[in-house]
Amino acid sequence: MMAQSYSIRPISAQTLENFLVVHPLMHTKRPFGSAISIQVMKANGRFLLLAVMDEILEQHSENICWDGTFSIADILIVKYKHSIKMKIQKEPVKVEGRARQLQAKVNDLRRVAALFIPLYKNSNGVLPVFLDKLKEDLEEATTGLVEKKWFMEYLTHHVAMMPTTGRRYFEIALISEYLGILRSIMLSKPSAYPNSWKTIVKSTKNGSITLLHDVYYHDNPCTAERPDKYESTVRGLIRFMRNVLEHGKRHALVSHNYELELYLAWMFPGFLPGLMRTLLQQGIMTKHLEDVWSAFKASKSDGWDPCSI
Repeated sequence: MMAQSYSIRPISAQTLENFLVVHPLMHTKRPFGSAISIQVMKANGRFLLLAVMDEILEQHSENICWDGTFSIADILIVKYKHSIKMKIQKEPVKVEGRARQLQAKVNDLRRVAALFIPLYKNSNGVLPVFLDKLKEDLEEATTGLVEKKWFMEYLTHHVAMMPTTGRRYFEIALISEYLGILRSIMLSKPSAYPNSWKTIVKSTKNGSITLLHDVYYHDNPCTAERPDKYESTVRGLIRFMRNVLEHGKRHALVSHNYELELYLAWMFPGFLPGLMRTLLQQGIMTKHLEDVWSAFKASKSDGWDPCSI
């Protein structure tokens, strides 16, 4: 199932309420055979959210909006052979003036957060990985942000909706694309972990999963000359994450490659969204990391995400 390349004829059309009855949106994964529960979107859940965001942002690009007045009852889900699409069965609002129009778009995004994100909570109120960040980004949208092309790109390809394969590729590829233009970002501390991301790693020493601790200290003896091979910077964390993704199988009972990426997403939920946002906001992603960005975007329509099964 893909989110784009729609067939000409739909297979079915149903209300969102009926769609939810037969299509669970999320499920639980237990990485490395552990007792740790991580919430993950199922394929239908991921493609529903992609369809929602695609429809809202596409209409916004044509200055069509609803000023946040739509409800669950207004949502129609149209299924095609390889895709689904969302339609809002309510007349768009007519607003006068640029400022009022931008505010109406903001209200739509906040309405998406209020209506759709709660559908993905489990019985304990826990959301799938990165989805709390998407909720925050939607709720904190402003009139200044919604007219920025980079912000629309960020929402369209938000890591919460992208497959684990695309996120894994991005994390591994980024460290090999180290350019001078990235220097200030790479040498800064991760904004989500202003003290040190290493405290999270070291806290896993006596946990049920010691993967991060074991990878961190592998071939990393502390000496007076070199107390640590990993910096407390963005570059240091990316290098560490790459080593987990590429060598984690040596330190954990890994049944599927997606488990490593999923576990990193669960342990460092604020890092990848924040880095992605910074790279897009500063224009670095589209000007200097075109190949990495293009490959990441292409993964959006990946119909087979092992983490969703």
